[in-house]
Amino acid sequence: MRFVDDERHLTKRDTMTFGRGADLIIDPVNRSMHRELGRFWHDGGQWRLVNLGRSITIVVTDLDGASFARVVPGTDIPLPFANTAVTFSAGRANYRLSTHQPQIPSEQDLSGLPDGYELGVDSTITVSSIVFNEEQYALLALLGSLRADGPITVDDLPSNRQLASSLGWTLSKLNRKLDNLCLKLNRAGVTGLVGDTAETARVRRLQLANVAVEQGLVALPERAD
Repeated sequence: MRFVDDERHLTKRDTMTFGRGADLIIDPVNRSMHRELGRFWHDGGQWRLVNLGRSITIVVTDLDGASFARVVPGTDIPLPFANTAVTFSAGRANYRLSTHQPQIPSEQDLSGLPDGYELGVDSTITVSSIVFNEEQYALLALLGSLRADGPITVDDLPSNRQLASSLGWTLSKLNRKLDNLCLKLNRAGVTGLVGDTAETARVRRLQLANVAVEQGLVALPERAD
């Protein structure tokens, strides 16, 4: 399904939901997509985004810089960037919304936010066909296994040293394999994996765990009833 032609222009009086059965319909045949995943609305001089889902994390990325933020279910954030990518995964597919604000409010002046706010869906991409070598798959499987019982946070993840020990690798080998795996998935369109900031380094293992499970890239062990 193509979303590239679906564009919306919102005023400060508008709100808009997106999802499988929302104002902006995202892939209605994908049963992994929430009926209403997110909502945009205007409040206090700025646009905001709330994650209405139960299990899908939304990633908001500044297209003109290196900043990004993860919006977990039940939370909301302001949208301070002029050009923003809003990405998320459902089942085996990744989705990307693009937003544009011709002007954005500064700390000194929040009155400059325009009446019009443009939202359009750029594309649908899939990473399920990527071929991983044995060691890349082992790393993905280990990270994915941490999500076997449901969503996790950064605090639930072991350290790089602990991951390396579990795989029988040195720490330098693990870091090298992480870098290569993140670059491969980044080229396939997965966000939140590449960058120089400490935040990127901190969350990329979580993003890898999420992608491994939500994209069905690894087979997780069956849980006992």
